[in-house]
Amino acid sequence: MKIEKIDYLIIICLLLISFLIRASGGTKVPMYGDEWIYWTNVNRILASNFVPRADVFSSAPPFLSYIGALVTLFFGGDLNVLRLISAVFGSLTVPALYLFGNAMYDRKTGLLSALFLGFSAYHILYSRILMQEALSLFFITAFLYFFWMSQNSIDRKSTTYAIVAGAMLGLAIDAKWMSLFLVPATLTYVLWTGKFKLRALLDKRLVLIFVFALLLFLPLLISLFYTGVDFNGITYYINEKYAKTSPITQRVSSNSIYELFEKAMDNISGILMYGSDLLISPWITKVSFALFILIFLSFFRNFLNLEKKGSFFIINSLYLALVVLSSAAHKHYLLYMFSFYFVMLSHVFINSFKNMNILKIVIILLTTLMLFSSVITSVTSYNWDKGDYQPWANDFADYIKRDTFKSSYEGSVQIGTLTYLKEPVDRALYLSSINATKIEAGDSKNLKYSWIFSSINATTIEVFKPADKYSGQAMEVDYEKISNLKPVYLVAPEPQYEYYVKGNIKLLKDYGVVSHIQTYPFGCFVLKRKNIQPQGSSSFTDGIEANISQDILKLSVPSVMKIGKTYTASIQMKNSGDFRTNFTVNLYSDVYTIFLDEWQRKVTLDKGSIITLKIKIVPFKGYAGKLPITADLYAKDEENGTYKKVDSSTDYIYLIEKPIFDIMK
Repeated sequence: MKIEKIDYLIIICLLLISFLIRASGGTKVPMYGDEWIYWTNVNRILASNFVPRADVFSSAPPFLSYIGALVTLFFGGDLNVLRLISAVFGSLTVPALYLFGNAMYDRKTGLLSALFLGFSAYHILYSRILMQEALSLFFITAFLYFFWMSQNSIDRKSTTYAIVAGAMLGLAIDAKWMSLFLVPATLTYVLWTGKFKLRALLDKRLVLIFVFALLLFLPLLISLFYTGVDFNGITYYINEKYAKTSPITQRVSSNSIYELFEKAMDNISGILMYGSDLLISPWITKVSFALFILIFLSFFRNFLNLEKKGSFFIINSLYLALVVLSSAAHKHYLLYMFSFYFVMLSHVFINSFKNMNILKIVIILLTTLMLFSSVITSVTSYNWDKGDYQPWANDFADYIKRDTFKSSYEGSVQIGTLTYLKEPVDRALYLSSINATKIEAGDSKNLKYSWIFSSINATTIEVFKPADKYSGQAMEVDYEKISNLKPVYLVAPEPQYEYYVKGNIKLLKDYGVVSHIQTYPFGCFVLKRKNIQPQGSSSFTDGIEANISQDILKLSVPSVMKIGKTYTASIQMKNSGDFRTNFTVNLYSDVYTIFLDEWQRKVTLDKGSIITLKIKIVPFKGYAGKLPITADLYAKDEENGTYKKVDSSTDYIYLIEKPIFDIMK
């Protein structure tokens, strides 16, 4: 396939339209739990000056986070800035799919495939958030294009295409472990179309692909062993990601075949027609699944006949299906089928105009309806799409803000979260100008550390008691924590409410539903404590004393900082009490402006002993004002297991300089 002038024009138009849609409306999507993890890794990378460290490589490949660290140095590290990484790669995937569809069939197929992806509301959503999907899907799509070109070009060009395909494969694996499905799929395709002749695996083009894939994968591989993570990250990925399903954290294997099929049907139709059930009609999602089955059945016959194009799609799709078997728990993994399905759908649609019959007319009508619905949902998504993770978070924060002002609470307003990751709720509270703080409960039921400084003091508390890892058991509500901390509010997403709260006499004895926040695709319930009483203070053993050196903290924390540069705070403490004591030091500030590496340290000090701790500080957002950094020292009473604040020290940052690209504006 030769790229002509009209192809370049189409590519530019597709790229501009796709980016315009994806770059708008992202600020309305509440933070996803995984975004907090990737965002934290971005700052860990900066704190270590890009040197690999185990906590960054321990689970998912940190390719996205390393890109985020580079972006932070030039443009700042606010979440909305980092989300543009996904917008860029998500937009690039659209013309990449055009090239793939054009190479497989013709320009019409390529253009229609690109339009389906460009106007896919679900792909747009994942191009607006800081997650691996947009990045890895781009490299997967690029690999598919260059691999196909390597198999269908003359020698010199085929060699070049093979090298680039190998690079794309290596980068796809660097972006997400899930991309490894391409390796067996590629080998199987070569064997299948080569009529199972082993010498087909020795083809120069195939060898080049895997050699260059290995070269691009090698830095990640070396880093895994350098940090001591080894292949534990892949093991974690298999167990943690594919073993469970929300909301009750069962193993996928505990579902029957019928249940898996039913969930797969809901998930596939849900991502294909994301938003259509809200804006148009719920039955469109069911129709899209019927069309999905028809398309794959039409290609399966070509696969059985060893036809190259049909085999290429079906083999890759089957391997992908094996990988996303647990899509009942992780629906967004089905995004990776878009690169195959939209080309298949477009090809069948265009061919349906030849020698039409009833079935082809049905396919034409359904495909047209699907594209029409996609255009409507995508161009309006900036207005209605708040994501599918915790879409209610911002509305919940606004409700809490209104209700706390109306009730005139004094002190900390505690909020118990019946969610698996509470950070999205914390950020929503922060954006609503509510002061989010956190309580560590374990054996320290009274230990608090502040996150942000603002007008209302709201404290989020995780009230789940985690099940044993990979046990397949449901998480449980921690009634002891609720009883001890007595949060004023409980927030439960609709799925968790149905499972954990509805009909729960033990909870509903003390809490009543005060609001049902309804957002798409699901909302949440807000519960409020019926008899709100102030917390009493716990007794504490005499003779426990300690202090933090204010001078040393002030000397170590500069008043002016630069974004992306690493600073070190020195915290010197002395046990001035009567006996050996366990202490916890918390360094805290606005976590959405600066990153504190290892902000909490636990130490044991003998009577009269002194220790100095060093904690790295990385600013990632411009700031001008008086930003406090506070170190709190807590001592543990071994008799009752409670913690007491024994000293505190505060210093201030007055200016965090913006990146050079912002300064030049």
